[in-house]
Amino acid sequence: MKMKSLFPLLLILLLALTSCGDGGGGGGGSSDSSGNEAAAALEYVECKHTLVDGSTTECGYLTVPENRDDPESADIQIYFAIFKNPDSDSGEEGSGPLFYLTGGPGASTAAAYSLFEDPTGSFRESFGDNRDFIVIDQRGTNYSLPALYCSEELGPLRETVYQMTYRDGSDMRIDAMEDCYSRLVNEGVDLSGYDVLENAADIDYLRQALGYETINIYSASYGTRLAMIFMKEYPDVIRSVVLDSVLPPDLNPFEAEVEGVLFSFESLFDAARDDFPEIETYFYGILDSLEETPVEAVGYHYDSDGTATEHIISVNGVKFVIYVLSALKETPYDTSLPKNIHYMYTTADYQLVADAWIADLDFFYPDGEAGSDSPSVGMFNSVFGANDAYYTNEDTIQSIIDLNVDSYSIASWLSTHFIHMEPEILRKWDVDPLPESIREPVISDIPVLMMVGTLDNATPSIFSDQYPVNYFSNSYYFEIVAGHAVAYLECVDDFMNDFLKDPTTEPVSTCPEDYEWDPIDDTTDDSTEDAT
Repeated sequence: MKMKSLFPLLLILLLALTSCGDGGGGGGGSSDSSGNEAAAALEYVECKHTLVDGSTTECGYLTVPENRDDPESADIQIYFAIFKNPDSDSGEEGSGPLFYLTGGPGASTAAAYSLFEDPTGSFRESFGDNRDFIVIDQRGTNYSLPALYCSEELGPLRETVYQMTYRDGSDMRIDAMEDCYSRLVNEGVDLSGYDVLENAADIDYLRQALGYETINIYSASYGTRLAMIFMKEYPDVIRSVVLDSVLPPDLNPFEAEVEGVLFSFESLFDAARDDFPEIETYFYGILDSLEETPVEAVGYHYDSDGTATEHIISVNGVKFVIYVLSALKETPYDTSLPKNIHYMYTTADYQLVADAWIADLDFFYPDGEAGSDSPSVGMFNSVFGANDAYYTNEDTIQSIIDLNVDSYSIASWLSTHFIHMEPEILRKWDVDPLPESIREPVISDIPVLMMVGTLDNATPSIFSDQYPVNYFSNSYYFEIVAGHAVAYLECVDDFMNDFLKDPTTEPVSTCPEDYEWDPIDDTTDDSTEDAT
């Protein structure tokens, strides 16, 4: 295993150091030789997603090296869509194009295409009203070629793992991942070419090919880490950056998520305590009960056409933890969560847990490919394998769990998820690691808008709240009463738009500052006999 170079080939160095042309967009090309080369690698094609009537959206492929460290690298193709500035005919130039970087890594952009296609939709009207909006299928994902799906190995296992424990299901998933790895390698894929540095270089190459001199970036979840690396590698081509649900590059999520999960549970208890004084007692009471005696419950799998299939699930403490974590990620937030926890405590009815368990496994055992909502699991493994898994190990993560976690169920979920569930931790997804310097904090004076959800366990505020103080000298930081990916809220879209129009002025949030929880039903009030 060789250490991947932080410095790409001479060609890419030239691309990063040279300026672009007139910023006309839409394939205008650059005025220098490297820009011309990038434009020559661009091909417009019929859009893969459904267009609205009268759509002006343009789509295409950008050809790039699969591994810029390999002089004999094969070429791959990056798919993109340009949702054109609806005011371009009026002469309004807006504030430059906005590049959208999705999360995962490996998440599908299928939902983004439908959200951004309609020029009258909330996203476009709120912060895409006077600028081109570019959505990129990051290498290895969705319509980009190749796409690193493992659906043929994982999809058929779904109904089998529904009936398993989390640990047994993760063992089966690791075996499937090994099969997927072997298949992709046998197909000629260089899996060491799918990392955050290559992704960042693709973005800059596309910027040049489209003729944009400077760009704005809107990123979410893992996309924020990619955006921050782009800030470090290509600072001179960025006008402003929006980071939604921040995952800094200097944080190892396999280690940090232990504290993040515990922080999100405490955030829930604090947020709901006024209305549900015993919420923490209910939570840990359920865990104790389910650890002692698992309970059978009916759960449902829903096909794409809405058809429901019933499954009997043995619910234990780990599966309850999965339910709560899934609910905490919801945006704005699951207003029924405290009430539901109380209901389970008093009735031992765990259908919601069974449903969450099935939905979680549907995500981790995807059966879709390009154009679906299924994630590119191979991309996920390659990115985190090179960037994070190489720099930790099972003993380190387990020691953090042992030191911080008292609950058996929470500890079991953490160890299964962050040691056994992800095969790169066990060195079964073999890719070249990135240099350790890639994991240093990003220091920048680029205007940055940072947003985090107050209940989010994936990217809680404790992961990023030090950045405005220590590293980003020109930034604004907002904690939003929400879960993960807060830009689905209209109030957030409004101040995002204000920031994008004028990054030099601090935007004002009108988002709610207080929680409004659903009250307990009359039939399940505090006088109900405790089932636990």
